[in-house]
Amino acid sequence: ACDYTRHNNVLKAIQKRGLSDLISAAILREVAKPRGLIKLGDLATTEPICRNRSLWQGDPLAPKLFNSTLDDVAEIFNSEARKRRWGWPYEVEGKTCYLSLICFADNYWILSTSPQELERANIFWQSLLKDAGWHTPAADMTYATTADDHLYTNCEVKYGGAIIKRSPKAIGFNALGTQITFVIRHDAELNRRTKAAWEAFH
Repeated sequence: ACDYTRHNNVLKAIQKRGLSDLISAAILREVAKPRGLIKLGDLATTEPICRNRSLWQGDPLAPKLFNSTLDDVAEIFNSEARKRRWGWPYEVEGKTCYLSLICFADNYWILSTSPQELERANIFWQSLLKDAGWHTPAADMTYATTADDHLYTNCEVKYGGAIIKRSPKAIGFNALGTQITFVIRHDAELNRRTKAAWEAFH
């Protein structure tokens, strides 16, 4: 889970949600107030280092501040996704909508209907994250498909010139401690839980 965001983004997000200038300033003062020191043994200590992105650890307000800033980034992405018709189409009262982004506590999914669409959507999403002070390296990205694995043998999805690794359909992703696969059977999740249970006794 991300525990940092640019403080100026925090200010914009909480003011957008109706907090007064006085309350916003008080929150931002508490967020930015702590300073850090680097000490090299008994020889030297740096001057206090100001923070401009970190949030409190363990404070119940920190997730709300982070989620508020992430919501603003996600809104921009979803707006562009609707224009470009990125994502999984579904009907609501006769209107076609597109599900293009799912955010979890510790990761996110971009939904698409083709590798080319996924590549374009991911490039745009990463540009938004970078502007907000976040970024996901290509080495940490994984994609999977609902189609049979052999159909994507020669398929590549890239970001920044690097090829994003593909997770087999039967393995999928780990989301909030649960293995999400794209097959009807649940062998991967059952095996994972059985292994974890046995390891607890050894």
